Amino acid sequence: MSEASWFFALIIGLFIVWVGVGGPSHPVSYAGPYLTPITGPGSMSQAYGDPNAYSSVNSTVNVGTNGVSLTQSGGKNVSLSRDLSGVYGSDADSEYVVIDVSHATTGSLSTAGWSIGSKSSGKRVGLPQGAELPRSGSVNDVNAITLSPGDEMIVSTGRSPIGLSFRENLCTGYLEEHQDFHPSLSMSCPTPSEEASRYYPDAPDSCLSVIRAIPYCSTRTSAGDVSGSCRQFIEDRLTYNGCVAGHMNSQGFKSATWRVFLNSRSDLYANGHDTITLYDAEGKIIDSLTY
Repeated sequence: MSEASWFFALIIGLFIVWVGVGGPSHPVSYAGPYLTPITGPGSMSQAYGDPNAYSSVNSTVNVGTNGVSLTQSGGKNVSLSRDLSGVYGSDADSEYVVIDVSHATTGSLSTAGWSIGSKSSGKRVGLPQGAELPRSGSVNDVNAITLSPGDEMIVSTGRSPIGLSFRENLCTGYLEEHQDFHPSLSMSCPTPSEEASRYYPDAPDSCLSVIRAIPYCSTRTSAGDVSGSCRQFIEDRLTYNGCVAGHMNSQGFKSATWRVFLNSRSDLYANGHDTITLYDAEGKIIDSLTY
């Protein structure tokens, strides 16, 4: 008999043995998402873990140095960042965790009903609604936060410096000028000179010298001895709302980062040792992280 014939005979034999011991109906085939390791001759792998405890948001089994973790979800991947620098904040306002959405995720994900909890404190807090495009000085429309592939949520334990959760954008650096965010907002605003080139191309040199001296993502309450049109440009364009009005339809205006605030007055996570768990609207585990 040729080697190929021996090979196929072996495969057929193994299949017959597998069916004989229960095949797909054997308990280990469906009892849980994990298998215990084989420790020696004659030992068997045993399934463990309740697959019903895990959310349909994820469907990836991760094997790491600290064991096996499961997230279940139709090809989507939402995870707690392993960067834990924000967990060690000195108070609720400086404490935060980061939730990442994989670029491989297909479609969008609503966070309606999601919550995050700490094993150490025994607390679980629901994720709030947020504003896709925050406005300064006006009432904002807030809705359940919807995440897209590649998004991240910086979830701060404390209260929002501007009173709501929001998606960052090209202009939100202006909000950092008079508020204190942890971590700081991205300072990616267009420079005053760029804004002048776009919206005030005939600005006189006396005005341009004032404009060039204004730091980006900063407002100027007093423009000094300049013309009325120069002052109008500075007041209308070099502000958060003015920046939004001028760039909200531009490509790349919206950031991939959401700033989410749980509005808690006290710390949520332990500094030394804790398990943080992200839950979906049904209370099932999306991801869990022990440190």
